[in-house]
Amino acid sequence: MNFETLKARALGLDGRLVEDELYRIVWEEIERGEMDKAAKARATAEAGSDEGQLRGAYIRYRVRRLKDELELYARENRMGPTKAAVAAPMAKASKQTCSLCGEKLGFFNKTSTSMCKSCHTNVTTINRR
Repeated sequence: MNFETLKARALGLDGRLVEDELYRIVWEEIERGEMDKAAKARATAEAGSDEGQLRGAYIRYRVRRLKDELELYARENRMGPTKAAVAAPMAKASKQTCSLCGEKLGFFNKTSTSMCKSCHTNVTTINRR
């Protein structure tokens, strides 16, 4: 199962509905013979050769893995805009220069006043390169 299909089927559902959908996904994977190798290895280590216990352990490990993938995706998407919001002003600041000597300045807006480290002049306007 690719992650895009997982997202389409599980995101937007709540609580037990998500869990039920994950169990359906795992059952369909088993029926198609497309078992996740890591979950299968964990299940084999736990259950040994008992087929019933092996299947139960596999389902448990695979559902847990799918939940983790969805949680990671949700966490990254919550943090994504924050990272972008922090990076944008920093990128903007790196392009600002002193109007007298051309030295890069660390201003975040056009009306800041500061002393240029290069020419030691109070700078109130900023030219962009």
